[in-house]
Amino acid sequence: MKDVAQMAGVSITTVSHVVNSTRAVAPETKFRVLDAIERTGYTGDAIARSLVTGGTRSLGVAISLVANPYFAELIQAIEHETTRSGYTLVLTDTHDQAATEQSAVRAL
Repeated sequence: MKDVAQMAGVSITTVSHVVNSTRAVAPETKFRVLDAIERTGYTGDAIARSLVTGGTRSLGVAISLVANPYFAELIQAIEHETTRSGYTLVLTDTHDQAATEQSAVRAL
């Protein structure tokens, strides 16, 4: 973000306001920031954002035996809706093992 701010000649806070739409920014300034974002290939840092917002926009699913055709279809539907809603799906196959299920739930 620092590179974008320098290239656009604005503060990091202004870049944040443009990216997150948290405050009105003058059209010319917004254009400079968006142009700098495009030229640098800037993408947000999901980990840093999660520390600030307290959320990861991730959905975790622990399921046994993903190879089961029923579960495969269910996972496909969950993944479709998750992506459509702007979330990331984190999937773990517990292989129907209690210890693996407990570990997966703790991790997720």
